[in-house]
Amino acid sequence: MRFNSRILPGVAIVATGVLAGCGGGGGDDGGSKTTALQLDPANYGEQPAAIRNMSDLDAATSMYQDVSEIQAFVSDVGYALGSTTVSAAATTTAASELCSVENGNLKVTEELGETGEYYEYRFDNCVVPNYTPTLLLDGYVVMDIQVSSDVSKMVMAESYNISGKLGAEQMPIGIVGKQTMTAVMRSETDMTIDISTPALEYLYGDQYTALRDSRISMALKGDTVSLSMNSQLVGSALNGYLTVTTPTAIVGNQYTDCPSSGHMKVEGDGVVEVRYGSNTATGTGTEVLLNGSQVEYYDGCPVDMPLPSGGVTVLDLNGSADKTVALPAQ
Repeated sequence: MRFNSRILPGVAIVATGVLAGCGGGGGDDGGSKTTALQLDPANYGEQPAAIRNMSDLDAATSMYQDVSEIQAFVSDVGYALGSTTVSAAATTTAASELCSVENGNLKVTEELGETGEYYEYRFDNCVVPNYTPTLLLDGYVVMDIQVSSDVSKMVMAESYNISGKLGAEQMPIGIVGKQTMTAVMRSETDMTIDISTPALEYLYGDQYTALRDSRISMALKGDTVSLSMNSQLVGSALNGYLTVTTPTAIVGNQYTDCPSSGHMKVEGDGVVEVRYGSNTATGTGTEVLLNGSQVEYYDGCPVDMPLPSGGVTVLDLNGSADKTVALPAQ
């Protein structure tokens, strides 16, 4: 893996994808004050999601679908902004209303250095060209990337405050929050990625997803991948929030399906605990405990190791095709 510093906002999808993949989000530091949410349409962040039976965790699948749709939307908008030709679909909007530096409703700041890059995009109630249906955006996206002189370490800080309206129905759109990712690569088989998120919220019509008070760490050492987290995932698909912690880091071989050890705890109005391999009562397989009483044992791995595969697609407002940070495949 090599670090590519020419990437723009979107690493949040790493964190959200990781949590959705494992069936939740979490971590409230034992009752400490949580970060305030700005876009939450129904106070989801104030109500624990239902965990009364195993099927309640199926809501995580819906959450992942929401995240996937938001990711696709962000990628499409980035591509549209990066295009230099205005399509016929945009001609119904007055040229002066289209987002462009020339119109004064899109301000772009780019500072490129040997070991750092800074990007700032400010939208002033303008219509995104080349995008159908009509998309009105207001607000800003800021990305600050610092890379060590030997390109072994990258720190990427991003900040969003975007609101918008989509289509004739003026469906509300919003991305608000901050996130920092620190990636260190000592070799091709020795690397770490740490993601810290006070709050990062996505609103897409009636779909709402937020990552709050989140700390996620992933590491690759040889063929061994490990993950630890303390995070909270809030969303409309959950009708509340889930808290996910790893009392014991989840560890496994990147080329096998099941972790060899680890303990994951998912809390809503109930608790599901998942133990892997050597952390189970039998020392193998998977052990799932619901609300401290219902226990299920599996020889295999019905609750997969919560790691993303292949890479992280990010929003590239420059329209560059080179926009993937490679991650170890599951």
